[in-house]
Formats: sequence, C-alpha cells, structure tokens
Amino acid sequence: MAHATRDARSERFLAAVRYVDLVFDGLMKGLEQRGLLDDTLVIFVADHGSPFSNVSHASRGSRLAYENNLWVPAVMFSPKLFPQGARFGRPTSHLDLLPTMLDALGFAPDPRHRGQSLLDVAVEPRRIFIGALSAPLTQVGFLDGDLKLLAQRGGRGLELYDLAKDPFEQQNLLGELPEEAARGREVALRYYEWQLERLRKAPTLGDEIDVPASLLAAGQLAPAGTTWTLASASAAGEERRCLVLDLPPHTAVTMTLRDQPRLFPFLAQAWFGYLDDGSARPEVRVVATTDRLLSGRGALDADHEFARVNYRVPTERLRIAFDNRGDDAGRICVALDDRSWAGIFDTDQGPGGN
Repeated sequence: MAHATRDARSERFLAAVRYVDLVFDGLMKGLEQRGLLDDTLVIFVADHGSPFSNVSHASRGSRLAYENNLWVPAVMFSPKLFPQGARFGRPTSHLDLLPTMLDALGFAPDPRHRGQSLLDVAVEPRRIFIGALSAPLTQVGFLDGDLKLLAQRGGRGLELYDLAKDPFEQQNLLGELPEEAARGREVALRYYEWQLERLRKAPTLGDEIDVPASLLAAGQLAPAGTTWTLASASAAGEERRCLVLDLPPHTAVTMTLRDQPRLFPFLAQAWFGYLDDGSARPEVRVVATTDRLLSGRGALDADHEFARVNYRVPTERLRIAFDNRGDDAGRICVALDDRSWAGIFDTDQGPGGN
C-alpha cells in the first residue's frame, strides 16, 4: 500500500474542494432539471483568496490581509442577466453581494447597505475596508484608490503601500507618509470597532457540524459488540469531549466511516489518549487508512499517554484500527476534531504520529 505524502492541512483543503465541486454540480443540475436555471442568479464566491500563492507575503498565512488573500474568486451565472458574459474590472467587496442580489430582483437600493450593486454602471469611488485575523494578529485597514493601509489592532504594526507601483507590497511607505498613515490607522480602527459591535448583536444560525456526534451516528465498529460512547471524560490531565472506546485485551477494534461527503472535509487527524480513571493502560497501536491508502500510525504505551495520527482526508472511506496488544482491557478517549485536544501538541509531550 502507498503512503501519503501531502500534509493533513493540504489534504483537508483538497477534500473540501472536491466536496464543493460535488455539491455545486448537484445544485446546477437540480436547477436545470426543474427548469429554474434560466430564472436564477447563481453566485459562486469564496471568503478569501489563495493561501498557496507564491507571491510576496503568502507564507504569512491565509488569514492576513495581503493581496494574495484579498483577490477572492467570485462568479455570477445568469443566462438572462449575462447572455454574452461580462467581467467586472473595478474593486469590489463582499458588501456588494446583497445589493447586487436585490438589484437583480428589481428592488430599489437600501440606504442601510454600505455596498453597491455590481449591476449598476454608475460606480461611485469609495474606500473599501478590509480586515483579517490570524491569531494572535488582527489586521484592519482599507483600500483607497491605489493606496492600501494595514494596521495591527492591539499592536504597533502599520503598513502603507501604493499598489499601482508596488503590487507585491514590498515598499512600506510609512516612513514617507507618517501623518497620512497615522490618520488612516485611526479611521480603520474606528471602523473595525463599529463593525465588531454590529456583529456581536447579529443573530446566528447555530453551531457548525458536530464531528464527534456524527462519528457516533455514522461510524461502524468491529468486531460486533464493541461499543463507544460520546462523553466528557478526563484524559491527559484535562476534561475533554470525546468518544470513549472500550478495547478488549489482544483485540483490534476498527472504526469504519463510509460515504460521508459532508463530514469528510473535517477529518484529517485523530487524537487519542488513556482515560484518567485508574483503568489499565495497555499498549495500543493505531493505524489509519483512507480509501485504499495506509495514511498514518501512532501508539499509546508506558511513555506516551496520548498521541496523534495524521492521515489523508478521505473521499470514500476512513478506517481506523485500534489494536490493544496488552493482557488487560483498556479505555481510551478518541477525537477526530481538534477541539478537545487543542494546544496539547504544542508541547514536547506525546508523539505526533505519521
């Protein structure tokens, strides 16, 4: 069997792309089959640009407000509105999406909206505010014509670029325009705080997918009679929400998950550890296989009370085997999302897995 070479983060990204392709294909085919495609405006948009770009600053992370991350892919499809196709050449913002949809439906502009309809040819020049969070750094700023300002919230960082002359943001103009940069910083920070207060008061749609509960419902355990429960349990010295798995002695218990395209993009690692309940701690070997590829290995033993296994994000099947090699039954805490174990592998304790 072949071993994976891409890291877990890249695999998760590729799995998410495959999932979006699948869902979007189903959406478009469904509209066509129902005879609705010609009367529907379909907007395909991302929330940020490419974190894998080779341009300057790309390595600083996908959540910072440099140009590679601000060039967001956006496509609108409507046979009636764009029979010949069209391209928007002016700077736009996510704030423009709602005014555009209302304009397409024939509604008058709403003065409460800060964005502009992309269907309106009467474009008003404006300042576009931007922001990005990559903990512990928060960037706020704006684009004003060719001038771009980035300020660090809660810090002293301040950057000013002329994108017409410096599209890759190499020459910080702070030293040349200190007063203009200082005024821009105050404007950007005031806008950020105002927007943050609005978001705090906004209604929410609920939590994202519950990975442990989904695994409990869809994962199949073997051999027959093997059980696990979703519980809050103490493991590696802290209370964690995880799946508690009972392992008989000298037995390999396998968990198999099939055909879960909505869940698969969230799966790229497995965390597991002994429970702090005084039960026996036999040696446990863990092997993860995605689709037909052996992806990762890990182990619990006398020297390692918790471990992590990295594996390829599955597209069709995920199989994880927990092999109890001891003479005693064991109980372990298993999590396939990182919330229960966040930060624990920033220390030197425990193996990182393969």
